[in-house]
Amino acid sequence: MGQLKQANNTIAWALAIVLFVLGWVVPFGNAAELSTIRRRAINEQQAEAEAQGIGATVVAPQASNDYDELERLLSGLQTQDGVPYRMVRPDDNIADGESRTSRSLKEDSNDSAFYVLCYGDQITAGRIDDASEEVPYARRLKQSLKAYGLENIKITYKGFVGWTAAVMETYTSSPNWGLIGSIRKHIDDYDRPPHIVVLNAGYNDMWHVDNPGEILVHLKAMTQDALDMGVEKVLLLDLQPSVLRVRNKQKDTWARLVNRLKSQYAQENSNVVSVVFPFAYETKNRALFSDDLLNLSAEGHKKLGDALAPIIHTNLAFGGHVFCYGDSLTAGVSEPGNGQLTPYAPYLEEALTGTYPTFKMVGNVVDNMGLPGWTTKKMLESLDDQRFGLNRWIELSPQDIDVLIIMTGTNDLSTTSTAEEIAEDIITLHEVALGSPKVRYTLAIDIPPSGDRLASPAKNEKARSVNKLVSDWVRLQPRVQRLFFPFVYEANGANWASDNLHFSVAGYKTLGQELAPIVRDLYKQKKGEIKA
Repeated sequence: MGQLKQANNTIAWALAIVLFVLGWVVPFGNAAELSTIRRRAINEQQAEAEAQGIGATVVAPQASNDYDELERLLSGLQTQDGVPYRMVRPDDNIADGESRTSRSLKEDSNDSAFYVLCYGDQITAGRIDDASEEVPYARRLKQSLKAYGLENIKITYKGFVGWTAAVMETYTSSPNWGLIGSIRKHIDDYDRPPHIVVLNAGYNDMWHVDNPGEILVHLKAMTQDALDMGVEKVLLLDLQPSVLRVRNKQKDTWARLVNRLKSQYAQENSNVVSVVFPFAYETKNRALFSDDLLNLSAEGHKKLGDALAPIIHTNLAFGGHVFCYGDSLTAGVSEPGNGQLTPYAPYLEEALTGTYPTFKMVGNVVDNMGLPGWTTKKMLESLDDQRFGLNRWIELSPQDIDVLIIMTGTNDLSTTSTAEEIAEDIITLHEVALGSPKVRYTLAIDIPPSGDRLASPAKNEKARSVNKLVSDWVRLQPRVQRLFFPFVYEANGANWASDNLHFSVAGYKTLGQELAPIVRDLYKQKKGEIKA
């Protein structure tokens, strides 16, 4: 859609810039209730009417990693009520009732960890034989992951000797035995589901079913259950090798068939990874099996843990660079008038890396620039501005931008611009970004819901039309992805600020965490990896 009209003259800036990175600040909330936007679209509702402009005088940003530089940049910014903007650091001592920010950060210190749940049969249990102590591969896995720099990783496991996949599915909700029950307990313990579930099951079923296809049905059901609970990836381990498979050709053929069908299922589902068993039952591998040849030896369980480590690291690690650009919902405006800013960018960074982000002007894993009160049209008119322009910040980035996230359009709803004009402006922003050789992909976030959209049918319909027009365009763009907004508007809901217009701290956190798996997938596409 239409070409960008460059402004001939630099206009006088009267609105604010917000650029900083901030840490996690509130507990995750009820993760079980989060809808996973990467698997299903949420019906569009409402939209936001942005707070009007905020007067400020700021200096041009520099490529600096100095926190004090950020403080200086923000020192001249004020809300409409004259309250200066300030960043909330993790060591701030904020009085009770002043804000829901850094005080709860100290209670949320586990958010920087990655979580893995290993669930399955005797392989997960670490079974060797009746006389030997169990040696779960999960113990070795944790040690092996440290070699990949994943120090802060928490691994839990539940294995049940002799259990079939059918039994596991039957008891999935059991708090003591089931997969869903285990994920719920994980949420209770850590305020979030595991990032990854490693599932091994199906081997024992071969001796109880007439059709190997039944095994796959159970595996798929358990996998979907885990994904519906908010797990980002499920790793499906091949059916284990053993002497029984060698002695029974029919069962060996069935196992190979299940493994092949499982692999095909994973290829069709970006949140599922099919894991080939790292070694076969062969004479040279005799030491990896128990004396009765039915299970793995202690050495075999350790080798399995070692083999899983790089696969898990690949699905957790993020080595790319992200830039977030938009209005006050990118800036992190929350409670009206308090001047405190809590953008989703640092939550996204921590969800991607497991590392608490530092304060930098640029050069974070996830950089951020939000302009409170700005319309998309104003962003286009200001592309080359030395302080606020999108082109300027792309140029300023010290490395290529793997994913550039744009969330804008809310303020345009209050103008006379038509839905077609707003959509064209949003599309043009993406075209400008993709025109830079430094930008690989862009992500278009829908105009979010809000109480203001509920109160104004005209704005609500305009927002719906804009989102639809942008979505139609995105379908034809190989380097752009649309994101249905991850949570609906709820008056006085946990994700909404008291003005029912902006997000609460919890809302920004939810948005950042929901974005993480989508950004990871785009990054892998950029690297030429198979989404699995």
